[in-house]
Amino acid sequence: MADETTNIELSAGTGMRFGAFVLDNYGARKLSELTGCNAPLMEQPPSQLGTFVLNDIFLRPLPGHFRRAVLTFGRRMLHAQREYTTGREVLIAYLTKLPQTNNHFLQALEATTHFEQCIASACQAANLFKSIVKLAAAPEVQDDRHRRLIAIWNRSKHFDEDITNPRRPEWGDAEIIAPVWLTNEGVSCADASITFEELHSFLIDLQNLFKSFAELPTP
Repeated sequence: MADETTNIELSAGTGMRFGAFVLDNYGARKLSELTGCNAPLMEQPPSQLGTFVLNDIFLRPLPGHFRRAVLTFGRRMLHAQREYTTGREVLIAYLTKLPQTNNHFLQALEATTHFEQCIASACQAANLFKSIVKLAAAPEVQDDRHRRLIAIWNRSKHFDEDITNPRRPEWGDAEIIAPVWLTNEGVSCADASITFEELHSFLIDLQNLFKSFAELPTP
């Protein structure tokens, strides 16, 4: 039995279920289509942060400005990985309950927030790496994944500006109050998308870059 005015379905087998209108307007854009999680598992290798600190203290101290940039780069990278892992766990928990009910749809927004924080820290780490490259006078490497992550990060940071004066008249409530949303394949906003596979590989690349700093050979 469905109530068309509230977009709620009642079933003896599954209990109360919200319809697409509620999920997509009070949750996030296309939330009613979110039925799977293709985010790869993020392995947690031994932290290279301690290795970097000990090597910098006892074996090959780096110049102060270089050390600060590398240390902060490592911290942001690790935070991005932690948020990815938490976001994946919360998303899987949300999806696990879907066959029985969807009245916990706000849990999907919790997962989205963790992925937003993951992307923010990943962008900060990548920007710090660009600073390190400049300090080392090395050529800059362009990465389309980084460009798209920045677009998603910027939309997440500045969505409040659209609450009363949307930049695009075609935007509905969902695009304004939940400017970043999850799909079965990844993370999207109005201006860009990135798959979970691409986000995962980007984080692994950042991890390997920091590992190279942590394990720099002694002079």
